[in-house]
Amino acid sequence: MKSQILVGVDSCSKSSLVRFDEVRQRLASIFGVLSDYINLEPISPDALKSAAEEHRLCGYVICSDQPLVGVDEEACSKESDVPVWQKMPWLPVEDLGSLDDEARRENFTTRVFALFELNALWQKGLTRGELIAFYSRYKLLLLAHSQPGYRALGPFVASIGSWRDLRAFAEEYRHHLMALLRHRASAVTTLTY
Repeated sequence: MKSQILVGVDSCSKSSLVRFDEVRQRLASIFGVLSDYINLEPISPDALKSAAEEHRLCGYVICSDQPLVGVDEEACSKESDVPVWQKMPWLPVEDLGSLDDEARRENFTTRVFALFELNALWQKGLTRGELIAFYSRYKLLLLAHSQPGYRALGPFVASIGSWRDLRAFAEEYRHHLMALLRHRASAVTTLTY
């Protein structure tokens, strides 16, 4: 089997090994068949940045039912008390309880798998051709999520040749891609195209 997709789990649940096993089992039942492809690993909010910079982390699940984590302070790093989704807005982050909702779970899974494929490009070595091929593979999915976002992303990708720093382009592209995929997909959006 190919490498598994790394999804971090709020390490508050790591304080009790039994608790983390419960969370892991619950996520395995939530993701069903896909859980064979996902590696759930306890990661503290402070360790998120390094895992994300290595282009390994593809998503993060917050266990907000933890007594130590308040609703407004969910998954905040101790360094700055900034929520994960504000420090890394491109990272798919979801609350454990909200993954019971089928639409939110599907959206989270879509973003995780897309980020996994994009991270694989980073690890393999970014090229303009590979980034354009990635965009081409995802065009219809992006269109299903947001027509205006899709139309704005096209000219951005077309400008790839004018960027001197391919890494900076890829970071900006990742930000746009994940923001667009945060919108819920709809058949109506796709069919009106």
